[in-house]
Amino acid sequence: MRIALFTETYPPQVNGVATHVKNLRDGLIALGHKVLVVTADASLRRHVFRDGVLYCPSARLNIYELSLAPPLSPKRLEYIKRFKPDIIHIHNEFGLGISGVFIARIINVPVAYTLHTMYENYIYYIAGAAAGSVITAAALKYAKALEQTTTVLIGPSPKVADYFRRSGVKKHVNIVPNPVELDLFDKTAAQQSRIAQIREQYGYTEHDRVFCFCGRLGIEKNITLLLSYWVSVVKEGRIKTQAGTNGSAGTFRLLIIGGGPHQEQLEREIDGFDIRDSVAITGEIPHEDVPLYLGAGVGYITASLSDTYSISMLEAMAMGLPVLHIKDELNAGQVEHGVNWYIYSNASEMKTYAELVANMTDTERALLSDRVRASVLSRGAVQMAKRVTAIYERAVRAYKRKRIIRKKNDPFENFIARLNTDLN
Repeated sequence: MRIALFTETYPPQVNGVATHVKNLRDGLIALGHKVLVVTADASLRRHVFRDGVLYCPSARLNIYELSLAPPLSPKRLEYIKRFKPDIIHIHNEFGLGISGVFIARIINVPVAYTLHTMYENYIYYIAGAAAGSVITAAALKYAKALEQTTTVLIGPSPKVADYFRRSGVKKHVNIVPNPVELDLFDKTAAQQSRIAQIREQYGYTEHDRVFCFCGRLGIEKNITLLLSYWVSVVKEGRIKTQAGTNGSAGTFRLLIIGGGPHQEQLEREIDGFDIRDSVAITGEIPHEDVPLYLGAGVGYITASLSDTYSISMLEAMAMGLPVLHIKDELNAGQVEHGVNWYIYSNASEMKTYAELVANMTDTERALLSDRVRASVLSRGAVQMAKRVTAIYERAVRAYKRKRIIRKKNDPFENFIARLNTDLN
């Protein structure tokens, strides 16, 4: 097949959507498909095609470090027509998402739409808390309107299906879990000497038990709650390891991997909770170095409820780290408590499971690590691409059946016809 992926964000940008689309592209290409990525680049003043990616000029936003490309562009239409896609797959809801919908109608191909983001958790960046309910309602209406222009819906977790249901959408949502780069996130392939350097950099002893969190430090990640719960782990948790050479026993440590707009506030909160000795924030680091930082830990811990099955969490699991995750009913069924992660509801339960992981013997921890990694081995790029390809094929067949019946007086069809004439 020939597939055009429309996304407002793409590497070298570091976020879940960018990583997802890159993995999907790689998986589709590995299966022999032809793929064109269409993305935004605020540094450009004209369209640039390079290495299978069409970079579109755009304006940089102050929201989530995104760039917004205009939805209408004759030059972009020209590139897409030349590529002749069988299907267009949109991964964002704004400039390029709308562009993908328009172009699909113009060239008469189906649209697949993956919703990655629970936007109600990001209202803070747009209007603060005051206008939250108004914007949430508007976002739900927009999701329903956009859905009506697409042939097939995809989501990384049941949380997306729930979001569409609340939007009034009755169309089936295909659940395709996020992928993980299994070759990159493999503890056996990581440079142990560099992991040791990272542990030394943050002053970790061989007896310290390090739990990691990785992600963009935004308010939606609920890290403030994580820190407040971490207080009980530090102040009440016990590690049963023998004392080190300096006579001090190991301690619990929390390594927050990443940077973002909430970082300065979090630094103040760390001091306010009086846990500076046990918590460190790395700031933004290159994606290829993330496995080394995760390799310094014995577990992954998160209190985020905004993720649709977090890629960062999957990366940690690929590194063999069991996950301590706050209870989230809409992610239930994708993981198994006690097999690859532990679910907590409060600070006391977080402490209990942190102690459980910290006090395992080396043999017990190695067995758990192998089990955790095995649980995500089916989440590689190629495996995901196979599932998505099957969805594409169904969408193309469905679209061809519906295309036979066209209403001549359809206002949207007439608008598209006029737009096509104007852009040529």
